Amino acid sequence: MELSLIAVFSASFWITTLSIFKAMFALGFVIFVHELGHFLVAKACGVKVEKFYVGFDVPIKIGPLRLPSSIVKFTRGETEYGIGIIPLGGYVKMLGQDDNPLNAEKEAERTRLRHTGLATAEGTEEQADLPAEVEQEKASSAGDPQFKLNPRSYVAKTVPQRMAIISAGVIMNLIFAVIFAAFAYRMGVKITPCVVAGSSAGDPAWQQNWPSGSKILQIGRGGEPDDNLRFQWELRYKVAESGIGKDVKQLEILLETPEGREWKKITPTARLKEQLGMVTLGVRPPSSSRLSASLPVYRGTVAAGDGIDLQAGDQVVAVDGKSLLQVDQTANYYGHDLAERLAARIGQPVQLTVQRKAKDGTEKTILVDLPPAPLYGLGLEMKIGPISAIQQGSAAEKDFKLGDQLVLLNGEPIGDPLTLSERIGSLAGESLKFSVLRNGSTVELDVAPLGSELNVPYMGPLPIASVESLGIAFEVTNKVASVQPGSSAADKGIGVGSEILSVQLIARGEENKEYAAQVYSDRYQDEMVIGEAGVNWMSIHHRLQRLLPDTEVRVKVRGQGSGTEIFSLAARPVKNAYFADRGLVLTELNRQHVASSWGEAISLGLRETREKLGEVFRVLKMLINRDVSVDKLGGPITIVRVMGIESSEGFTRLLLFLTFLSANLAILNFLPIPALDGGHMVFLLFEGITGRPVSERIQGTLTLIGVALLLTLMIYVIFNDIARI
Repeated sequence: MELSLIAVFSASFWITTLSIFKAMFALGFVIFVHELGHFLVAKACGVKVEKFYVGFDVPIKIGPLRLPSSIVKFTRGETEYGIGIIPLGGYVKMLGQDDNPLNAEKEAERTRLRHTGLATAEGTEEQADLPAEVEQEKASSAGDPQFKLNPRSYVAKTVPQRMAIISAGVIMNLIFAVIFAAFAYRMGVKITPCVVAGSSAGDPAWQQNWPSGSKILQIGRGGEPDDNLRFQWELRYKVAESGIGKDVKQLEILLETPEGREWKKITPTARLKEQLGMVTLGVRPPSSSRLSASLPVYRGTVAAGDGIDLQAGDQVVAVDGKSLLQVDQTANYYGHDLAERLAARIGQPVQLTVQRKAKDGTEKTILVDLPPAPLYGLGLEMKIGPISAIQQGSAAEKDFKLGDQLVLLNGEPIGDPLTLSERIGSLAGESLKFSVLRNGSTVELDVAPLGSELNVPYMGPLPIASVESLGIAFEVTNKVASVQPGSSAADKGIGVGSEILSVQLIARGEENKEYAAQVYSDRYQDEMVIGEAGVNWMSIHHRLQRLLPDTEVRVKVRGQGSGTEIFSLAARPVKNAYFADRGLVLTELNRQHVASSWGEAISLGLRETREKLGEVFRVLKMLINRDVSVDKLGGPITIVRVMGIESSEGFTRLLLFLTFLSANLAILNFLPIPALDGGHMVFLLFEGITGRPVSERIQGTLTLIGVALLLTLMIYVIFNDIARI
C-alpha cells in the first residue's frame, strides 16, 4: 500500500479543467514509477506478480448503485494490470504477499506446494502453480514436511531479496526525482532571484536598514557566493528552518549593496509564529515593472481611470523621464524601483514611459499621465501605539527609545498614524519637535531637518506602520482615537474610545461581484475579524484603497461601556492625504536558470532532490514537535490543485513539483508504519537479525492498527482538502 500526503501552508487558487487533468496524469505517473520499482525487482528475483495497479480496485456500492472496481484492466502473461477506482495510491500484488492481514491465512495456503518428491530446485511452472488446497491438504505451517514454499512466492525469497523488492519503490522515486529535476534545469527553470525589494516596517531586515535592490549571495558561511540563489528556496526555507524548535536561530547572510558586500548577522522574528506558524526577516520578493497579463490594473483605482491607456503586458521603463533600475543589463526593470518612485511623489501626478509589444511583435513607446491616488477612509483615526522598532543609523536612533509614545508633533496632536508618514514628508527640510510619553513622563525631542519621506505601502500582516525618514516603526491599534467631522463614521455616531472588531465588504451589482470573485476569490465578502491571522486595522485600511465602486462597508464596533453594534459606512477620500499604490498590478520577477550541460543538470537535479527530501523531513519534524498543526496537511485533492497550479506555470514548474512529490512519496512510504514499505522493512530487519520472522499474529495485529491509522489520517486530510475548497 502506498500513501501520498503533502504539507501545505496555504492553497486557494482557480484551476482550469485542463490543469486538473494534467495534474492527475502527473500524479498517476509518480505512483506508477513507485510501483514499477517493486514490479521490476520482484520479477528479477523470480517472484510471481499477480497484479500491478495504479489506484485501488475496491468495489464500491452505494445503495443500488454498484461502481466497477477498476477504470481499466487487462492481463498480460501472469499479471493483471489496471487503474483502480480509488486514486489514493497503488500496489503490486505478489504471490504470498498481501497488505490485508485478513487474507494472511488464505495467502499462506496459496504459497504451499505438496512435496511430490519430483520437484527440482528450480521446479516447473506446473509444479509451482499446484496449490495445496486443490489436494484438500491443510498444513498448519510452511514447515510441514509434506509441503514446501512455492519458489515463486514472495515469502520463499531470502531476506535481502525481499528487502530489495520492498525498497525498490522508494529508490525508483528518488531516481526519477533526480531525472525530473535534471530535465527541468536542462530546459530552463524560472527562478525568483534573491533580491531585496523592500522590508516590512519593524522587522529584522528593516531594523538593519537593508537597502532595496540588495542581493543575497550566500546564507551561512559554508559554500561560496552564488548569483543563482532562489528567493523561494534558499532564503525562504533557510529562514523557516531557523525557526524550528523553541529558540529562533541566528543567520549569517552575505548581502551585496551599492556600497559592496557585507556579512550580516540577523535573527528572524517570531512575531508571526503564533498566528501564521512561521518566522520571517520581513523581506519582500522582487517584482518586475511589467503589468500583469491577466489583470494589469485594479478596478476603481486611478490606474483604471478614464483616459488612462494601460494594457496587459505593458512594461513601465521610466517615471517622469528618468529610467527605472534595470535588472542585470536585461530587458527587465525592477518593480520596487517603480513603487518607490511613485511613493516619492505620492501627492503629485507622474508621467510613465511605457513599452508595449504589438501582436505583430513590434514595440512602441507611449506616455501615460497618472494622477495621484486619494487616500480613502471611514473617518476613523486610530490610536497610535508605542514605538516598536528603531532603524539602525536613522535620525531616531540617538534620541528616541523603544516604548516611546508619540503625543505631539510641532505642538499639535499626533493625529492619524496612517497619515503621519505623509505629513512628516511634507515637512522635509524643516526642524521637528516631538513630545513623547516615556515611563510616565513627557519628554521633548528636537529632530534636525529630515530628507524626503518614502511612503511605503503596507506590507503586513502585522499592524505596524513607519516613518521611513525618521526611522521609527509603531503599532496602529484598532481603538478609535478621534472621528473626523463630516465623515461617514461621524454621521453614524461612532464615538471616541470605541473598538473596531471586524469589517465586511459587500460588493453591489453582479458585475462587481463577479470581478471580486475572480480577483480576490469567493471570500471577498467574508467578515474580516481583527486578531485573526493577518487581519488588523492596517490590512483592512489597505483593502479599502482597492474597493470596488459602490461597495458597502459594514463595521462591527464595541463602544465604551456598551455592547457591539454594526454600522454601514462608506469610504470617502481623506482631505490632503494620498496613497502611494495607484493601482498597478506588477508581475513577479523571474529569470531562466538553464544548465549548460547534462552534467550540470544532473548535479542540479541531485541538489533539488536533496532539498526536497530535507523539506519533507522538516515538515515531519515540525509535526512531531507540534510546531505545525496537522490541519496544515493536505491530501489528494490538494495535491491535484497545487499540481494544477504548477502545470499552468509551465512544464518545468510541473517537473520540479514532481521532484518534490516523488521525494514526499519516498519518505512517507518508508516510515516504519505497518502496511507501508517502511513497516515491511522493519519486519524484515527483525527477521534478518533474529533468523526468524515476526509471528503472523503480531504482523496481522500491527498491520490492522497501521491500516486503521492510515485510513483515519487519509479521511482527515481529505476533509481538510474539502474545507479549503
